[in-house]
Amino acid sequence: MAGNTGGGSSRGPLILVIVAVGALIAGIVGVLAILIAGGDDSTPTLTEASSTVAPTSTAPVSTTSTVVETTTSTEAPSPPSSDVSISISELSRAVVQLVTFDASGNSLWTGSGTIVESDGLILTNAHVVEQEPGNPYETLGVLISPDPASPPELQYLATVVSFEPELDLAVVSITADEDGAPIELDDLPTIPIGDSDEVELGDDIQVLGYPGIGGQTITFTRGSVSGFNAQAGVGNRAWIKTDATITGGNSGGAAINSDGELIGVPTLAAAGDVDEVTDCRFVQDTNGDNVIDSRDNCTPIGGFINGVRPINLAEETIENGRDGIVVEPTVTPPASVDVSNATLSNLTFSSGVDDDEPVDDVDLLPAGEDRVCAFWEYEGMTDGVLWDALWAVDGVQSEVGSIIGETWVGGEEGSWWVCFIAGEVGLAAGAYDLSVWIEGDEGISGNVVVGDQPRVDLLVENQTDDTICYLLLSPSSSLIWGGDDLGDDEVIVAGESTAVSVPAGDYDVQALTCDLDVVTELYEFDASQSTTIILEP
Repeated sequence: MAGNTGGGSSRGPLILVIVAVGALIAGIVGVLAILIAGGDDSTPTLTEASSTVAPTSTAPVSTTSTVVETTTSTEAPSPPSSDVSISISELSRAVVQLVTFDASGNSLWTGSGTIVESDGLILTNAHVVEQEPGNPYETLGVLISPDPASPPELQYLATVVSFEPELDLAVVSITADEDGAPIELDDLPTIPIGDSDEVELGDDIQVLGYPGIGGQTITFTRGSVSGFNAQAGVGNRAWIKTDATITGGNSGGAAINSDGELIGVPTLAAAGDVDEVTDCRFVQDTNGDNVIDSRDNCTPIGGFINGVRPINLAEETIENGRDGIVVEPTVTPPASVDVSNATLSNLTFSSGVDDDEPVDDVDLLPAGEDRVCAFWEYEGMTDGVLWDALWAVDGVQSEVGSIIGETWVGGEEGSWWVCFIAGEVGLAAGAYDLSVWIEGDEGISGNVVVGDQPRVDLLVENQTDDTICYLLLSPSSSLIWGGDDLGDDEVIVAGESTAVSVPAGDYDVQALTCDLDVVTELYEFDASQSTTIILEP
């Protein structure tokens, strides 16, 4: 954001070190947690144990669920547009409930899946079919509803044939009837696969699945596409954000466009903490223990943005499933989370990404651009830990732009990036903050300005008795101080000055010593034109 002309001794760059595992930001928008719906006594018991055994793994994904406004019905509503050539009732026949059974035939937990091939190939989430240490399942059952008003019935058993934990996607194949006898199928109903790259902001999106809170029948919810996320390791569209309800058991189901095509897999729902949902009330005995408590699925209160994994990211997973090779769904998070030595550094902003590299280095973007991207370097990271990239615009946290509750898959060191995508609507003018958090601790933060204002030159005079090693100039509407505006090896010794260039606006100013002690602070400094900032004790 700035250059400088000040003299004095050199010093190293400002690097924020992650020192402990702690609570997430107080008062921020909740963390998205991967959903696994708990088992339900209303789910059928496998009466005859089968020799069909699902592959095992070493650990489950953490489970927390919360949702936004729910629409539950025993009769699926009519499609939202006359353009839908297949009714929602017809599409619902291709959405199944997946139930895990232990060796005694008792149900453990449930999820949803979508039949994508008429021979019994089913797309779902990886966390729906992975094993839980200490509570492993023996058999994976497929329940199909004869009509939207009737509970699903156990009809088949399945085996995992493709497993991609990095994307939380999996494919299972029906291999036997409910008694374990081998079976071959070719006439199951399917949902046609669409193109998630053609999904636009504001498009209708419809979700079908079997959430625990929705009773025993299939549940239909409807919403709009609220935004998109892009990130390293996944691609330009890592998530489709939506206000359509996604809740426990819904994950793995079908996200459908107005043409009746499968455009994604409902995967994420908004939550407040790793072990606590936000704005969710326990009002129904969903696990059948005759007690309404935190062990039940909850009813959402309020509006939160949920995540759908785009169907285009599932192409390889589905293709691997077509090969019919049984796989072992192994997810092995670290035995203990240790990020005490992790460092994130060199946060920069860009107008785009080309081959995982920034296309430019900016601190000011014109309003109306379709995205703003952030890049940083890291060391000492551990795959499996949870991380968040939290965007805010003029001090307001953005549920749509933020990536929340992701599992780190970037390895120990390297560079990473995320993008806030506005699409055709374009970025609104304002100060855009990004804070990257690892296991509840802030690792690095910075801000970039979007707007059409000119740049101004500021002369910063140090009239204190201390040497200034770090100078933070943050738009007054930002939530964070952001990065250092001095060069990596520059300081402002007492009595000297430096020049910086910033987008015109109001700024908060903080000056620190090399030991990170605050020397002075100024608030709402008018930098609408070139002027001088005087740092006084």
